[in-house]
Amino acid sequence: MRRAYVFTAVQLAIFIRDINIWRFCMFERFKRDRIFHIPNLAKLQEIRQKSRYIRYYVRPVRNGRNEFAKNIDFIGFMAAALVVIFIIMAGYTKNPGRALLYTVPVILPGYFLAIRIKKYLESERLAHKKLWLAGRLCQERIKEMGSAERLTVLLSEMLEKLPGFSDVHSIRENEDNKGLNMIMDLRALRLGAPVLVGCIMPGEGESEIAADKVLTFASEIKRLNMEEGILAAAGKFSAEARRAAREGKKRIALIDLYRLVELSRLTGHEIFPTGLLSDSEGTGKRRIMRQKLFRNAFTREKARGYLWAALVMMALYFTVVTPGLPGTMYLLGTAVNLSLALYCIASNKETDILGSSGRKP
Repeated sequence: MRRAYVFTAVQLAIFIRDINIWRFCMFERFKRDRIFHIPNLAKLQEIRQKSRYIRYYVRPVRNGRNEFAKNIDFIGFMAAALVVIFIIMAGYTKNPGRALLYTVPVILPGYFLAIRIKKYLESERLAHKKLWLAGRLCQERIKEMGSAERLTVLLSEMLEKLPGFSDVHSIRENEDNKGLNMIMDLRALRLGAPVLVGCIMPGEGESEIAADKVLTFASEIKRLNMEEGILAAAGKFSAEARRAAREGKKRIALIDLYRLVELSRLTGHEIFPTGLLSDSEGTGKRRIMRQKLFRNAFTREKARGYLWAALVMMALYFTVVTPGLPGTMYLLGTAVNLSLALYCIASNKETDILGSSGRKP
C-alpha cells in the first residue's frame, strides 16, 4: 500500500512538472509570436468609440417616445419596483405597516440611482444629436469646396496635425491622370515610410466612387515605387471600390466623407463647428427651468391643493386608518401638506400684494 502511495505521488509530481513546462513554453511562445493575441480593454474601447462617432455622423440617435411617455415609463418602473419590494418585505416581516416602513429606505437609493441613469442617458442623447448636427454642417462645408485641389489642401492641413505623419508636401503629378477629377500630388511620411495621398471630389451626378479610380490610384502608387496610399473622397466609396482597395497588392486606406469629418474633429480643424458641441446654453436653460419649476411648485394657487390633501389625509386618519404606524404616517403627511400650504401663502404674500396694487387709485 505504501508503494502505491509513493508511485501515485511520483506520478502527480511528474504531471505537475509537465504542466509547468508546458505553461512556460506557451508563455514564451506567446511573448515571442503573440499567439492568442487579445487587444487590451482600452484599445477595444477606443475602436468602439471611433465606430460610434462614425455611426453618429451617418444618422442621429433617435427615440420615438416623447417626454411624457418617458416619464410614464419611469414612474411605472418605480411603482412596480416599489410593489415588489413591499411584497418581499411583507412576506419577511408579516406586518404590512412595518413592511411599508422598511420599503421606503430600501427604494430611495434605487430611486436616486434611476434618476441619475435617466439624466445620463438623456445627456448622452443630446450629445449625440449635437454631434450629428455638427457633422452635417461639416459635410456641407466639405462639399461646398467644389474642387479636388481645395480638398487636397484641407487634407494636408489635417495630416500635419495627426500623430505619426510628417513631411507633408506636393510632388509633380502624372500628366496621364489629368481630367479624372482626382488629385494625386500629395506625399507624406507615415512612421518614416512614404505614403501617396489622393483626393477625389465627386461630380454632380456621381453618388459613389467607382472602383476604376481606386485602381488608377493603385497604379500610381506602383509607378512611384511606394507601398502605401491614402485615398480620400468627399463622398462614399462603392462596394467594388472597397473590394479593389482590400484585395490589391498595395495597402490603400480609403477615407470617405464621414471619416473626413471625424479627422477634422480629431485634429481640431476650423472646418468642424466645435461651437455646436458646447453645452453652456443648454446648461443655462436647464438651470432656468429648475428655478421656474421650484417657483411654480410653491405659488399661491398650489396652496389650495396642499390644503385639500391635508384635509383628506386628516379625514382618513380619523375615520379609516387604524391607530399605530399607518396612522402616524398619515398624521405626518397631514402635517407636511399643511406646512407646504402655509409656506405657499406666506412666501407669496408680498408678491401678490404688489401685483394687485398695480393700478393707482
